[in-house]
Amino acid sequence: MTGTVTVHVADQRFEVQAGEAVTFDATRPHRYTNSGRETATYLTSVTPPTP
Repeated sequence: MTGTVTVHVADQRFEVQAGEAVTFDATRPHRYTNSGRETATYLTSVTPPTP
């Protein structure tokens, strides 16, 4: 990952930088933004819920 990605989940915001991670319930409204001048890259992993 490079740069900083802002992860918006419902009414919360998480600033995620290289080397950091965030987990959340993907059934909640969410989006990803880059408000910086630097290009940001990130990896997303989606897994099914466990019973």
